Amino acid sequence: MLCGSCGFAQRGCRSPCRRPPVASATESFCIAWPRCIISTRCGSTAFPSPLPRALLDLAPRLAPTELTRAAHEAWIRHGTSPADVERCIARNPGKNGARKLLRALGSDVTLSDLEEGFLALMARHGLPLPRTNIDHAGDKVDCHWPQLGLTLELLSFRFHGTRKAFEDDVARRRHSSHIAYTWGDVFERGDRTAAELTPLLRH
Repeated sequence: MLCGSCGFAQRGCRSPCRRPPVASATESFCIAWPRCIISTRCGSTAFPSPLPRALLDLAPRLAPTELTRAAHEAWIRHGTSPADVERCIARNPGKNGARKLLRALGSDVTLSDLEEGFLALMARHGLPLPRTNIDHAGDKVDCHWPQLGLTLELLSFRFHGTRKAFEDDVARRRHSSHIAYTWGDVFERGDRTAAELTPLLRH
């Protein structure tokens, strides 16, 4: 069974390439991010998903921000929830990096230039900063203001056919209970976006 970084590589996640594979008598850990094969079964024995264990194996080697990003990708791309990781830690209570990984599960992180630009926009207009990329009501959310009960998404253009289609879709979402903003809202229409959010963030 392969774990460590291999668990992420097989599933399309990203992490820094740090060192060659390290093998032990019972398992192999591939700390680079090569294309490799993961087996989640050994004979007739089924193993849990390797992703929680991969995070635990990586924890001592990654910086806190890198570890938080890896945990976020495992959650968003592959449904590896904080509860899955916590169960893995419970099965390995003495594992080096367990406390660091627990802290990463609840930490804020920015994952894109869009998110960093949004935080800068909020700061520039003197608006309260949200928590970012945290678990809220069983889901990962981009921006959340716990004291206001307000959640906001920053949406990417790449999943829409044209920019106009993307912007129109976001405009429709904004008129519902779902608050969403785009790259253009942050970097091209930032003053207007801040003006729209001001009454929501200062009431």
